[in-house]
Amino acid sequence: MALLIRKIWQIEPPISQEGIAVREVKSKGSSGGVKATDFLPGQRPENFTPSTVILHDDHDGSHGIWDLLVPEPVLKYLVDMTLRIESVRTHAMLHTPPYDRETDKRRYARISMNGELTDKILIIKPHPHGEDFGVDSRRPIPVYRFVDRTKSIQEIKIEVDEKVYWDIDRIILEPITLREELTPEARMVAGALLSAFAGGVMGLLAF
Repeated sequence: MALLIRKIWQIEPPISQEGIAVREVKSKGSSGGVKATDFLPGQRPENFTPSTVILHDDHDGSHGIWDLLVPEPVLKYLVDMTLRIESVRTHAMLHTPPYDRETDKRRYARISMNGELTDKILIIKPHPHGEDFGVDSRRPIPVYRFVDRTKSIQEIKIEVDEKVYWDIDRIILEPITLREELTPEARMVAGALLSAFAGGVMGLLAF
């Protein structure tokens, strides 16, 4: 059987939604808006790129929920998946204003998939860019174990603590599948058999 069928690992096209496509959001945002689309043309502040939603609240924290559709064929053959949360601007990643680590609590963000916590990120170090504390939040996050195979829609929820900002421009799922296909040798044999069959049929019709 191994001579006839081979297994192919395949990086599937990414599945993504812009930040502004958020299904549910609780946030005070920034500059008087939560999403870039909150502003009239020409009036959008520079900290809003066209796809941005800003998660931020001074008191109770904030959250956003996105629904991403994984096609059935991908779900069927899925063997791995990572999540990326992208910010266009360098200073827009997960961050919070400087605070006293001795007296203030550690601030955080949470990422959940299909109701299960995938990561809780403590913001405990100065950001490599700028003066705030922060994290380079664009890293790939392994989420394969949190995929719900009973449905195509996968829910991503992102929560931030009070006084934490996260400017989100895109949510991306990156699937990898493992599929089976005929080997070149098997395709050649199948083609030869099909040609022979077609030739036999044509010969019978000639009579």
